[in-house]
Amino acid sequence: MKYVKCCNNARNAIIIKENEYQTFIDVILRHTEIVCFTVCPYLDHVDELREDIRYKQIMGSYIDSEFTESIHTENCKESLVYFKADYYIREFLKEKKDLFDFFDENASVNLEDVVFIGKKSIICDTITHEKYCAVSDELLHEIKKNRKY
Repeated sequence: MKYVKCCNNARNAIIIKENEYQTFIDVILRHTEIVCFTVCPYLDHVDELREDIRYKQIMGSYIDSEFTESIHTENCKESLVYFKADYYIREFLKEKKDLFDFFDENASVNLEDVVFIGKKSIICDTITHEKYCAVSDELLHEIKKNRKY
């Protein structure tokens, strides 16, 4: 999955209010083929996710994983895990209260920094610790159109 490039566009950073999350996630998932998470701390083996009861429902959607250099901590490895954007991933994401609702201090591993990948590129990426979300130009208009003010 290393061929995916992220072109962050700060002007497309958006704030998703709690009451907008379900509409927002519906719009994003309509255009998503792959969902990627950073696993914190990194995985020694993907079975660490399989054994965690919180993630059992999505492991059938698992595609691949890889190590990468951390963008947050120097000389630190992180794991990226990729999932098909199928029914199980959709339901998993729709159960959350927002895009940053993955942390559990009692868990051995946590998912964060979710990235949504469309047919050719990243359409939405997040930075969990900053509560930052940016969307592609193509989706920004559709998301704004679906907002309920």
